[in-house]
Amino acid sequence: MTLDRAIAYCQNHNSFESGQTVAQVIFEKMGRPPDLLILFCTIQHDIDQLLTGVRSVLANSPVIGCTGLGMITPEGCDHASHSVTLMGLKSEQVRFQPFLFP
Repeated sequence: MTLDRAIAYCQNHNSFESGQTVAQVIFEKMGRPPDLLILFCTIQHDIDQLLTGVRSVLANSPVIGCTGLGMITPEGCDHASHSVTLMGLKSEQVRFQPFLFP
């Protein structure tokens, strides 16, 4: 089973620009839109603006994720006030379906 993945990381105080940046990196690394995006960001970001930035590049990829106090990526870890990490996943065999239990 092949599972393609790409990871992007950004430290930018502008939430919209951060979303655009990480989404563009994911698209460039994968060469196509992923089936699922997993987004982690620090709580200082404006979540609506961050998601708007991501969706301006990858409009049809579903997004799941959460906020936290820091990021851990292959580049290391940080506790910066404005960090974003985005992972894209793509597979021909696996289907991703985000859901929410109320």
